[in-house]
Amino acid sequence: MNTKYSQETIENYLLHRLSKEEETAFEEAMNSDEQVQEEVELMRHIVVAFKRKGEQDALDAIKRSSLSDIRNLIEEAEKRHGIGEKENGKQVASPGKSKFIIGITSIAAAIAILIYIGFRPEYSENQLFNEYYSAEIYETTPLRGEPDAEQERMTSALNHAIGLIEKQQMKLAIEELKPLASSGEFDYQEDAQWYLALAYLENNQRDDSKEILSGIIAEKGEYLEKAQELLDKLNEKKWF
Repeated sequence: MNTKYSQETIENYLLHRLSKEEETAFEEAMNSDEQVQEEVELMRHIVVAFKRKGEQDALDAIKRSSLSDIRNLIEEAEKRHGIGEKENGKQVASPGKSKFIIGITSIAAAIAILIYIGFRPEYSENQLFNEYYSAEIYETTPLRGEPDAEQERMTSALNHAIGLIEKQQMKLAIEELKPLASSGEFDYQEDAQWYLALAYLENNQRDDSKEILSGIIAEKGEYLEKAQELLDKLNEKKWF
């Protein structure tokens, strides 16, 4: 790679900070140098990610590059320049080429930082659980019609599941809540769904919690506002 083009120069090119003359010279060098093209393409993903601050398409591009693509690019660069080849049983490297490999690996490191640090959730599961959870006791008297033994049984099961949550026995609570949350005949079905979402959350099952919350929102019932607010917070990301 032409070492006069630093990563800062590449970034300035992608952000259109170069003068017209500098941009023209850079593009001429890039068009004739495959190594420059490779580093520009990788740096482009990083710049897009910073500009969009976590938009899904940029994040997906970073994730793709951070796995097989970057590994392949490094391996191809090593082959072209003889880096990693053995001579008399010892590793050898071509002189003058280490800066290119360092540049590629530093980009890979930056991508890893973006994924694993730059896009952390804003709120932890436990934080949100503590914010939204409160225990209620439900009357076994049916909300509509005559006394119903099945409604009483399901309501008692709901109260028992809430008791399990209080005892931090989330796995047992989840198993008890799942059939209640899926029963269209249960008077407190939406309440069971809400507690199931919270139990999943406290059990570090973020995706399962989000799925339940999305279902609550789709039904537009009593918990619509709280479910939407909680789902928004679950999707919120921390930028470094």
